[in-house]
Amino acid sequence: MVSVLRPAIAPPTIRRATPLDHAWIIDLGSRAFADLGDYREVLPAWLRQANVAAWIDDPGPRRGFTMLAFYRDDFSGDHVADLLAISVEPVWRRHGLGRALLDHALHVSRATAKAGRLTELRLCVAEHNHRAQRMYERAGFTPVALDVGRYGTGQRAIRMTVPLR
Repeated sequence: MVSVLRPAIAPPTIRRATPLDHAWIIDLGSRAFADLGDYREVLPAWLRQANVAAWIDDPGPRRGFTMLAFYRDDFSGDHVADLLAISVEPVWRRHGLGRALLDHALHVSRATAKAGRLTELRLCVAEHNHRAQRMYERAGFTPVALDVGRYGTGQRAIRMTVPLR
């Protein structure tokens, strides 16, 4: 039996991403979401938008990131946050970093809701990504019975939301 050594885990040190982090975010996201489509153009487009912000876990080597968009929903008129992406480098997965990044996104969204009219945090997750769905459910997200489409390679996207008020 071969044992896999996992790196020692340092506590999360989450900071706002800067333009110097963008190439790394695009690289990690493109690798992490390759089974969903080509994110080499999607991620840079998101990062260029004024209503999008990213944070990274960076205790030394960058280990993961999360990205949020803030906008007004055209259908409901509500101001919402959308968790566009969350990913952790493969060697650092299963150490709680994804959950720490998710908790940070929830904290930022709740703080923004207190300061304004933000009503909910949304996300889409691939139908086959049961591990992520369980993490989101444990954080308070619930699936929405709404067809939000499919990813570039055909997987059905599941919308999940958590109220912020």
